[in-house]
Amino acid sequence: MCELRDVFIVGAARTAIGNLMGSLKNFKAPELGGFAIKEAVKKAGISGEDVEEVIMGNVVSGGLGQGPTKQTAMKGENPSEDGEPVLFAVDEGPGEDTALEKLAKLRPAFKMNGTVTAGNASSLNDGAAAVVVASGARILTTLIYAIKHRGFKKGIASLCLGGGDAVAMAVEMA
Repeated sequence: MCELRDVFIVGAARTAIGNLMGSLKNFKAPELGGFAIKEAVKKAGISGEDVEEVIMGNVVSGGLGQGPTKQTAMKGENPSEDGEPVLFAVDEGPGEDTALEKLAKLRPAFKMNGTVTAGNASSLNDGAAAVVVASGARILTTLIYAIKHRGFKKGIASLCLGGGDAVAMAVEMA
């Protein structure tokens, strides 16, 4: 049986979230994951040699070859295209011109009286996140930054895994 113990997140990072065929289209999942891992390790103030294990979650991994997790762990170079650095500074969705008034006028996408619209449905996007000690955690990393930004001490990260499964984690800042 697993022994419960305190776990501390000492570094976290993520790329911007890119729209389908957006600014991240030329990078494969292991490359994006590698960028996030490198930055998370840097923020943790540790060496890459101190990392004992990499766990990667990846949806629809077709065309990545064998061992995408090992590929991700081996990446860590600064992202570049044609020798020029690529900055992942801005999420590409939702659009800057999105307003609640516009969203309220959208028709349901699947059922006449449904609630899912083009404005509240999940987008097709790319991005990566890494957490030192916990990995594959874009939602968790976003929560940590939101807690820091708002000056809060606690938060909850939750994720629907599909098929009725879900996970949640309580986070308390030190």
